[in-house]
Amino acid sequence: HRFANGGDYVQLLGTNYNSAVPQRVPVEAGTPLAFHSDGGHWNGFITVCFEPQRSIEMTSYKRFGSSVADPSSWPSRCSVAVVDDKVCARVQGYHNGEDCGWTINENSYISTVGEHRFANGGDYVQLLGTNYNSAVPQRVPVEAGTPLAFHSDGGHWNGFITVCFEPQRSIEMTSYKRFGSSVADPSSWPSRCSVAVVDDKVCARVQGYHNGEDCGWTINENSYISTVGEHRFANGGGYIQLL
Repeated sequence: HRFANGGDYVQLLGTNYNSAVPQRVPVEAGTPLAFHSDGGHWNGFITVCFEPQRSIEMTSYKRFGSSVADPSSWPSRCSVAVVDDKVCARVQGYHNGEDCGWTINENSYISTVGEHRFANGGDYVQLLGTNYNSAVPQRVPVEAGTPLAFHSDGGHWNGFITVCFEPQRSIEMTSYKRFGSSVADPSSWPSRCSVAVVDDKVCARVQGYHNGEDCGWTINENSYISTVGEHRFANGGGYIQLL
């Protein structure tokens, strides 16, 4: 883009953009957008486009407690990115004293993908009131409008984490108990009970189970449930329960 001088601008939501330009500015249907050139120089150009709302949108940024209102001034250290075909909130090489905020716009599950590293114990991702540092979100169910936040303290810096939107599957694991005691955090559930894709089917899978385990799933669509492949129970006290 290029404006001929400081008197030319694009106007959106009461802001005249000249040196800075709109970047992912949230608008509602019916919002006016305007261009103005003054009586001086001419022959500049700019293209301003419609972009649909993504499953996750970055909605706020603070440095040392001070809000930065203009999204075009937010650093790329906090962003929205597509990773493995998933829309993700990404923090990369963060500085100290940063607070980045996103909004999750669909009912979904939130999971961390790839490696992550926090510089110290004062840095974390916050979701549904839980601050994640050593443990990270894995298949946490959320509703549309849920906020997601990243915070770094005033100490060390330069860690990274990628937290992604995942749509609801036909079958979701929803509970786990060991010897009758519930384990609330899905990231602590053993991989012995899981959801897996087998022969292009979404499946509840139990593999190498231990004693005293209770695993629960919810079926999210009208459907038929079938066993595929071989199976083996250790004795008559192990079973699958349905209906």
